Amino acid sequence: MNQTNTPHADPVEDQVVTGMDGEELSELISQYEESAKNTSNDKDEDGGKLRTFQNKIFKGVLRYTAIALALYHIYALIFQLPIPLVLYSIHWGMGLTYAFVYYPSYKGNKKALRKTFGIIDAILAIATIAVVLYILRDPNALMYRVSKANANTLDLVFGTIAMILSLEAARRTIGLGLPIIALVFFAYAMWGNYLPGMIASKGYSFRRVISFIFSVEGIYGSPTASSAQYVFLLIIFGAFLGYSGTGEFFMKLAMKLAGHARGGPAKVAVISSGLFGSISGSAVANVMGTGVFTIPLMKKTGYKPHFAGAVEAVASTGGQIMPPVMGSGAFIMAELIGYKYSQIALGALLPAILYYLSILLMVDFEAAKSGLLGVDTSHMDAAKKILKQGWNLLVPLIILIVCLAFFQFTVARSATLAILATIIACALKKETRMNFKTILDGFETGVIRSVSVICAVASAGVAIGCIMLTGVGAKFAFAVLTLAHNNLFLTLLMSGLAATILGMGLPTVAAYIISASLLASSLVQLGIPIFAAHMFLLYYSILSQITPPVALAAYAAGNIADANPNKVGFTAMRLGVIAFIIPFFFVYGPALLMIGTPLEIIEASITSLIGCFFLAVGLEGWLVEKINIPCRILALGAAFCCIAAGLVTDLIGLGLIVAFLLLHKGTRHKLLRKKSA
Repeated sequence: MNQTNTPHADPVEDQVVTGMDGEELSELISQYEESAKNTSNDKDEDGGKLRTFQNKIFKGVLRYTAIALALYHIYALIFQLPIPLVLYSIHWGMGLTYAFVYYPSYKGNKKALRKTFGIIDAILAIATIAVVLYILRDPNALMYRVSKANANTLDLVFGTIAMILSLEAARRTIGLGLPIIALVFFAYAMWGNYLPGMIASKGYSFRRVISFIFSVEGIYGSPTASSAQYVFLLIIFGAFLGYSGTGEFFMKLAMKLAGHARGGPAKVAVISSGLFGSISGSAVANVMGTGVFTIPLMKKTGYKPHFAGAVEAVASTGGQIMPPVMGSGAFIMAELIGYKYSQIALGALLPAILYYLSILLMVDFEAAKSGLLGVDTSHMDAAKKILKQGWNLLVPLIILIVCLAFFQFTVARSATLAILATIIACALKKETRMNFKTILDGFETGVIRSVSVICAVASAGVAIGCIMLTGVGAKFAFAVLTLAHNNLFLTLLMSGLAATILGMGLPTVAAYIISASLLASSLVQLGIPIFAAHMFLLYYSILSQITPPVALAAYAAGNIADANPNKVGFTAMRLGVIAFIIPFFFVYGPALLMIGTPLEIIEASITSLIGCFFLAVGLEGWLVEKINIPCRILALGAAFCCIAAGLVTDLIGLGLIVAFLLLHKGTRHKLLRKKSA
């Protein structure tokens, strides 16, 4: 164990903590492994209880229907069935039906009547199936009618039912936020003509609005298409990785590599949550999964509860900007802007490295200030042995990356091969081998985990349909540009704030899609490359997860840490501060997104890494020892200049670093002379 100790300022809990012994660590690891084995479907991503059923026949019907639907998706996507609407409607129907079956009408209500599957739930589920059957009866004719605003009475009836069902399913699974946004846009489409000035719309008839919503421009448009084509199979892949023990493998490896170091438990949380968060696709789900191990570990070694929760929240949130999977964000963006996955993943790499490096540095400096040690990992297997034991678990991830980045396979084919690779790779070792039941469990779990995403994109489809019908996106962009007086910085500031507000309480996928629909054009109009504009909005849509007052990831972590959720949220914002500023820098300097000449990219990479280091120094007020305010200001100034791409700013940043080092050295010498005197 690393015995480095610095017994000076600001000790955690008013004392220096000496770390955790091997016996305590073993017990905590055993508890985590036991909980990980019980990969049940009885909780939603927020940790709330889902319905469970005792009737074996009903449970069997739900289980094998889910498995059949998952296999149908794979078949339809690989063999490219001729009518996409067929897949999209079945995908929508699957998500909503399981939402009404598994999700109680009111979360947290203690009345048994509302926790059990009742008549209303059955009616809603049957209504969902009826809408799907109506679409499948003649999908081409239906789409022709609604696209020409020539919907008949039955079309309007089923279209209205589909909209209501989408909003109710979203309310049950993710809360009121997105349904309210969708209803606002629906009201705008219907009665926008009563609004004054430039914000007014034509005001469309009920027939026209429902026709648009009940089409491939609305509920069954790009959000649902992205979910069906990309997100769904990746969620299933994540479920299989969960059953394979990949999460525990990442945790053990991170623990062995970093657990013994100063502030080791926090570093373990950052590394393991970042690795698995990229695949899980949900910051909250990742907090609930890995946080049950990392947060108690951090608390036991001396970190304050709110700081422990913040570290896990910010690490889990960052998984959605971390290649290769980026929580499905890369694939959604590829669909919206017409880029290849490999281009987006490569461009996102450097900002993601800066994000996690800054967090690692800040938790290290926090540990140094507080005299925190690591944990005793001597009883654990060597890192080489852990890799030898779990190397097969890395094969599916490697296959997914190779298929996507090098062979340019479709997401469906790549994810399918990765799922097959998981089953085969696990079979290579007795400890990880999956039986037939576990394989079926993987498909079922993937379907249930996808429900909240499907409901979110369906509800987002209602909003997107109204946005496209009314053209409010262009008006919104014009309003932003007008208010900002076409100033790039002000436009970015307003867009980032709007994206964060829109993302509060929403899954990242839905938040990003809505933000892109409303805000992307205003950024592109100012000459920002479309990739940089969309990456900017993706970042701020994600950051709503750790931004109070509705910081879902921070609140989930606070619940585990038994800490004030707002305190966790604001601490997470401080730890993840680079994520708030770096989008501005890669807009002004696209070299950070690998856009530019090789020399520009190399220069931006080196100087941004230096800037990241001094950002942590300035924010934490630590370099070997505590530093004063003037030194912190110089460090922050150097950080901002170095991260900003450009020769002039880089030179200014290096000059500020020299000034910082000279001032810090002089201050140290003065203190030493005082002490000696």
